[in-house]
Amino acid sequence: MWYNRRMDTKLSNRFFSKLDKTPSGCWEWNAGKNAAGYGVFCYSGKSMLAHRASYIIFSGDIPEGNHILHSCDNPACVNPDHLRPGTDADNCLDKMSRNRHASQSRTKCRQGHEYDVFSHGVRKCSKCLYSAHKRWKKRVVK
Repeated sequence: MWYNRRMDTKLSNRFFSKLDKTPSGCWEWNAGKNAAGYGVFCYSGKSMLAHRASYIIFSGDIPEGNHILHSCDNPACVNPDHLRPGTDADNCLDKMSRNRHASQSRTKCRQGHEYDVFSHGVRKCSKCLYSAHKRWKKRVVK
């Protein structure tokens, strides 16, 4: 582990110097961020996501295979009161419930048709389904 959980002064000074406390209660990371807006924290030559570092510093080790989920829905927040561990399934459900899942914002298929069919938990467009069925029928029924 890159950090032995002993809250040394050097670490706490570096960590706290990179955040701003907001009126909403979030601790906004104001240093380096990745493309998704999550803070990146480096310590002792190792780098990790800042919210994961915050969880480790204030709450302990992250359970094996878990993500750290934000209750505030702010990727740059590192407030330990807004962070909790969760499985991959928990993370997906959390994203879906907050409309943050990438595919939820799509309203059209790759061909540009509106999604108008919901089958087996997946949105599809009837034009592409019909086209695929015609190709299948042409291939199978000779």
